[in-house]
Amino acid sequence: MDAITLYATWPDLERAEAAARVLVERGLAACVNLIPGVVSVYRWDGALQRDEEIVMIAKTSEQRANEARDALLELHPYELPCVTAFRIDSAYANTNFLNWLKGQTQ
Repeated sequence: MDAITLYATWPDLERAEAAARVLVERGLAACVNLIPGVVSVYRWDGALQRDEEIVMIAKTSEQRANEARDALLELHPYELPCVTAFRIDSAYANTNFLNWLKGQTQ
């Protein structure tokens, strides 16, 4: 079973944690990691921006990845939120972890 890691950035820990709780409570993600203190540099409306953000890494199944993405987009306060996905290749991952992940997201 392959799995998906969703990556997103959030403006503050409070909103990131609230979204993480929604994902786990709804069974859309098995586990969500929140990493504070990330500095993002980007161009927005023609000007260079620098913000401190929270990185969210949500582990989910392929079957629930679209629902989890849609929930993140719905909950997110940004006009154009960063929500991307990375495939977890089961050939290289911990099989026991992937089985747990699948059970949590059914």
